[in-house]
Amino acid sequence: MGQIPKEICNAVALAGVGLDNNLLSGSIEDTFVKCGNLTQLVLVRNQIGGMIPEYLSELPLMILDIDSNNFTGAIPKSLWNSTNLMEFSAAHNLKEGTLITCGDWYIPSKLSKYFHQVNIPDFSFDQHHGIYDLSYNRLLGPIPVKLGSCLVVVDLLLGNNMLSGEIHVSLSRLMNLTTLDLSENFLSGGVPPQFGCSVKL
Repeated sequence: MGQIPKEICNAVALAGVGLDNNLLSGSIEDTFVKCGNLTQLVLVRNQIGGMIPEYLSELPLMILDIDSNNFTGAIPKSLWNSTNLMEFSAAHNLKEGTLITCGDWYIPSKLSKYFHQVNIPDFSFDQHHGIYDLSYNRLLGPIPVKLGSCLVVVDLLLGNNMLSGEIHVSLSRLMNLTTLDLSENFLSGGVPPQFGCSVKL
């Protein structure tokens, strides 16, 4: 209960933060801005709100999990250019009418390195990697074609949004994909036959 102490920003050597399943509120506007060694930030199932701050893209984050909070606004474009991020989850941010809008959720035309690392280090902090979870928000528009270039994606979870258009064949190129959830959207057309070659799906 309460807010994350602002003094935590002075912990410049901090490498991992796990504050999931509390009743934390407030925002993280500048909470971790000085934590230049932070690689894992897990804030799942709290009541933290406000915008997702731009400075997170400047941290060496490998895991960013802000599931089940009250974050609002667009996901910063700069976050897509993170060179270290391997797990990003921002699902279930719709409490009390809040939402993550996603006119800016696409990967920019200058292809980022997000999720493009082939060698995945073995974290003791989190054993599951390649998670891309933006389910239960209000994502609009088509599924970005360039998601098919994200080599290490294991779970692609985009269910319960307002996505439209067809399922692009590029997603069938995700050779490490084991779970694909596109349920409860406004997608049209068929499932590309190339998915039949997705041996891990």
